[in-house]
Amino acid sequence: LSYQWFINTENNNTTGTAILGADASTYTPATDEAGIFYYYVVITGECGEVISDPVAVEVIQVPAPVLVDVIQPTCEVETGTIIVTEIEGVEFSIGGEYQTSGTFSGLAPGDYMVTARFVDGECISEGTPVTVNDQPQTPSEAVIADVIQPTCEVETGTIIVTEIEGVEFSIGGEYQT
Repeated sequence: LSYQWFINTENNNTTGTAILGADASTYTPATDEAGIFYYYVVITGECGEVISDPVAVEVIQVPAPVLVDVIQPTCEVETGTIIVTEIEGVEFSIGGEYQTSGTFSGLAPGDYMVTARFVDGECISEGTPVTVNDQPQTPSEAVIADVIQPTCEVETGTIIVTEIEGVEFSIGGEYQT
């Protein structure tokens, strides 16, 4: 006996397309494309051909988590937050337990892999890599190089700070280098 499997987007066994290399008595359909596909086999032997009824296979794929935002640590907050788009019926993980909320907060700096799955626990998505950066280094305290006090001729004072590359200073208003 010889076998040839066919795929079709219509529920019939006459207009399908032969699947290259699908010539065994069994066939495992591909799952890389979502949708409803119909499969049937034509069996050829000494007495002629037999065509099976079509069988519907529905491929449902979990959407990959859609990253909305990564809130990185700041000088004041040492942890980060990952936010993904919430999808009804889907839960998310960054390597531990799954949750329906798309917000993961209080995260230590490091690399995370965000995955999604249906709430029934089936069909886990491929991961989306996300990095929470290290907390920025807080600049050391400003070093006052000199203070020039007001005089009878000049009514304002001046504070001179030792400059540090990449650091801005403020005395309560705008920051400046």
